[in-house]
Amino acid sequence: MDSFTRWSNNQYTVEELCLYLHERDICSLCCVSKGWRKALNLNPVWLRIVISRGFRNSPLVSRVPESPEPGFESLEPSCYWARVLQYTVKLRYRWRNGTGVKTSLSIPECIKSSRIACFDADPDFLALGTESGCLLVYNTKTKQLQYINTVKQTKIEKLYVRHSKIVAVQFGLIQVYNISSELSLIFCKTMESNSIRSAYGVDHSLPIDPFNVPKLTLQQMQSRHGSYEDVDISKLDLTVSTVGEQRLGLVKSGETSFYIYSMESGEYQSKVGFEEDEQILKIGLVHVQGFESLLYAVVEDLDHNISGIMYDVEKKYRIWKIYLHTVFNYQFSVFSIFTQRGLLLFGRNHSDSYPYTWTWRSWSYQGISEYNYEFETEYDMYLADCLKDTVVTPRAMTYLYPGNSTLVFSHRTHRGIVTLAYSWPADSQKLWRISSKSEMSTFRSDTNVPLCGSDIAGLVFIGQGSSRLEFRDLKTGKMVKQIELDGTFTNVWSDDWRIVAINKDLRSDHPITIISFE
Repeated sequence: MDSFTRWSNNQYTVEELCLYLHERDICSLCCVSKGWRKALNLNPVWLRIVISRGFRNSPLVSRVPESPEPGFESLEPSCYWARVLQYTVKLRYRWRNGTGVKTSLSIPECIKSSRIACFDADPDFLALGTESGCLLVYNTKTKQLQYINTVKQTKIEKLYVRHSKIVAVQFGLIQVYNISSELSLIFCKTMESNSIRSAYGVDHSLPIDPFNVPKLTLQQMQSRHGSYEDVDISKLDLTVSTVGEQRLGLVKSGETSFYIYSMESGEYQSKVGFEEDEQILKIGLVHVQGFESLLYAVVEDLDHNISGIMYDVEKKYRIWKIYLHTVFNYQFSVFSIFTQRGLLLFGRNHSDSYPYTWTWRSWSYQGISEYNYEFETEYDMYLADCLKDTVVTPRAMTYLYPGNSTLVFSHRTHRGIVTLAYSWPADSQKLWRISSKSEMSTFRSDTNVPLCGSDIAGLVFIGQGSSRLEFRDLKTGKMVKQIELDGTFTNVWSDDWRIVAINKDLRSDHPITIISFE
């Protein structure tokens, strides 16, 4: 047995060798001979590269089948994590060099008179809610469009697409639908008044579940509800899990307890109570794999001080509490978002004056401070469109893209609207800055530039005018290409496979356009 055969059959030796090689060298060695390819065809070798690129917990991993497709008979099939890496490389190439496959959704005539109020998407479905209470669901695999009227013939305030289910919120009524061959109502929860709840047949002698609604069909719910007074949605907050166990969390703002339910059945699972002086304002289940049992809550004490609490709903204990009022000025908006690295928050500095001082802070899900950066601006900043008529989505903020190692956002200056990119969390510095063209006034003179991005593609997509998107490199800001859409858009969103451009006016030409690069 020659020396190459002897050590190449030793998995430990091969893994140790690869620790000292750049990923480009490992890929090159695979092309040298069948022997090298076989020696390096190890999941730990390629998993390390996938992790270094930040894709380990990405939803794209589930798109790669466990069993390899038939290939060259003379070559051993690539291991799973090598195929994951190959998939990401091909996807990145299509983003940067292809034009994508455009699909324009055909809107039924009976719905065109309404406007889009909210939307959400996952890798397989795009859901849209209208101001008249219609729910549209588009299957990106089968290209099938379904639509139904929800319980109320009023505006759908929020939508969540999770676990092949849809959560629709209409003021105080939460509805959960199953996405199958036909949309069907699974269960409802409500925080409406007792007079409305009695129409559902609610038994008030069961206080364990204050949001309880008996399981009725959609037709029964529609007939019983009638034209009752709506409930202000600001009095309610909810959160839906994205990975792991299917959970729905509900809370009445200002109370000290929140409730967890099964999304599959609507059954009550647990009630979590905080201290008497910790009134809950917001809750959010972490959607990052490995931390899916954690729930983040924003609370206010009797002195109106704001804090953040991270709680484990499975192990039922508090992990950490951070006194946010010592960091941010809560007289103004403070934005928070879950990232692969931890919880990222942005807002005005607690001791702020003009020019405005903005603070970025990030904590790991274990409560360790990871990122702290400040900068000054001439104008107030918003990372989300907070106007009353905006189209709402829980997936992203309109003016921020938080990549694995790059933050890109837009804001106003005296000279117009600019888009900025900063590296994070280590060695934070400004990477690039571009000015927007005057045609951005087609959106609104007082707003920012809508943008989104993809870490797989290494690109950020910036709205220019009302029908064109710029593709720019995340690290350099260099223009890669432009895409002109068939219609105009008011909102744009993306994941690692596609871009969704939406015009909330359904009577417009091509109101919903999907550009797929998979």
